[in-house]
Amino acid sequence: MKNSPLALLVRSSHERLNVVHRWAGRTFVMVGIAHALVYTTRYAKAGQLSKLQKTSNVYGEVSLVAFLLLALTSVAATRRRAYRLFYTLHWILAIIGIAFAWVHDDKAEPYCQAALGLFGFDLCARLARRLANPTQAKIEAVGSEICRLTLSRPASKWSPMHSWRAGAHVFLMPYRYGAMAQHPFTVMSMPEDDMIELYVRQHRNTTKRLHSDHGCVVHSILSCGIDGPYGTSLLPNRLESFDRMILVAGGVGVTFTMPLLRHVISTSQADVVFLWSTNDQEFFVHIRDKLLDIVQKAPGSFRIDLRLFLTSLDRSIDEEKLAAVSSVEIKAETIATTAVITELGRPNVDSIVCPGQDTTISTNDTAVVCCAGEELSAAVRAASSSNWPVDGSKGMVWLYRESFDL
Repeated sequence: MKNSPLALLVRSSHERLNVVHRWAGRTFVMVGIAHALVYTTRYAKAGQLSKLQKTSNVYGEVSLVAFLLLALTSVAATRRRAYRLFYTLHWILAIIGIAFAWVHDDKAEPYCQAALGLFGFDLCARLARRLANPTQAKIEAVGSEICRLTLSRPASKWSPMHSWRAGAHVFLMPYRYGAMAQHPFTVMSMPEDDMIELYVRQHRNTTKRLHSDHGCVVHSILSCGIDGPYGTSLLPNRLESFDRMILVAGGVGVTFTMPLLRHVISTSQADVVFLWSTNDQEFFVHIRDKLLDIVQKAPGSFRIDLRLFLTSLDRSIDEEKLAAVSSVEIKAETIATTAVITELGRPNVDSIVCPGQDTTISTNDTAVVCCAGEELSAAVRAASSSNWPVDGSKGMVWLYRESFDL
C-alpha cells in the first residue's frame, strides 16, 4: 500500500514501512498455520476429521492456502526475477485470502472489512493522483540504455506534484501500457526548476518498453500519469546538521544524490565529497556537465570535492565524444574551493570515504549517503563502519543507504 494511515501517522513513506509490512505478513501466516494445526489436531483426537470438510472450514483452508502462496511468491528471488508476476499475484492472493477469511468465521468479518477498506482507500487515492496529474513526457536518449524524461510541473498548488523534497520518487504510469504498467523513478529536478525530470534505465517490463518504443526517437512524446511524490521528507533536514557529508552514487543512483547536493548547497555550509561512477559514456558526459553547472552556481565559500569515475571506455566511439569524456572545462575562479577529478576505472572507496590520517578533515560527525548497486554499497558500508577510526578522532559517521528494495 502506498497510502496507509500508518504512513501518515509516523510521517514515513511506503518503502520505509516495507519491513513492518513483511514482518506483519509473516506473523499473520504463522498464526494462521498454528490456528489450522490446533483445530486439525483437536478434530483428529476426537475422530472428527470430517469437520474439515464443513463449508466454513473449507473457506478457511482456501484462505490459508492463498496466504501461504502469497508468502512463497514474495521471497526475494521471485520479486527480483519476476516482479510483475509477484506484484499481480500479491494483489490477487491477498484479496482471495481476505475474502475467504471473511466468510470463514463471523468473528473475522470486521477485521476483513477494515483490511478491504484500506485496500480500497489506497486504490482510490492512487487513482485520484493519477487523474489529477495527467501530463506528457518528452523523451530523449542520453545514454546507451538511459533516457531522460521531462514533464511539466502541475500549475495548481493543490496538486500533490506541485512541490516535493530532494530524494523524492514518483510512479510513472504510461497510459498506452495499461492500468498495471507503473514504475518508480527518483525525481532529479527540484520544484524551482518548474519541471519534473526523470531518468529511465532500461531493465524489464515498463522500462524496456519505454526504450524500445521511444529510446531511438528524438524528442518522442509519451502521455502518462504520475503518482507521487513519495519518499522520506526528513533526510534533507537531517543532512543539514552535519558539517561534512559524502554522497555516493552508481549509475542512475545519481538521480538521488544530485538533488541532495543542490539542497545542501542552498541550506548549509558543509564540506561535501560527491562520488559518482558509471559505465555509460554518454550518460557520464551528460551528468558531468550538470554537476559542473551546479558547482559554478554554488557560493564561493562552499567546498565540494567531485570524484567522477567512468568504469569502462569504448574507444570505438567517435573522437569528439571520446574527447568530451576526457576533458573538464570549468572556470577556475568559480571553483576556488572545489576539486573536480574525473578518472577512468573504478573508485577506491576506502581512500575517498574513510578519513584515515588526513589532517585536513575535521573531527565533526560525517554523513554518508549511498545510492548504488550491491558491490559499491557494500564497499561504502565497509569504509564507513569497520574502516572508520574507532578512537573518535574523526567524529562519528552516520550512514544512509537508499535503494528500491524489491
